[in-house]
Amino acid sequence: MSLEITQEEIFFTLRVPIELNEKLVAEAGAEKRSRQSHIIYLLEKHFRRKSETAAFGISQNGGKETKK
Repeated sequence: MSLEITQEEIFFTLRVPIELNEKLVAEAGAEKRSRQSHIIYLLEKHFRRKSETAAFGISQNGGKETKK
């Protein structure tokens, strides 16, 4: 993986399967985002949701949320 670090961002190359790329492009277009900004949005959403569920004492089990 090539990696370039600036003060605020990290640049790297990401290889994805063609089918996943097509899904990302379609979903990004529907949301009026570029593919790259949509990937960032999805990652941020994932980690925000993960921290919110941890704050409420909810663990994720096989994609199903269960209370601790």
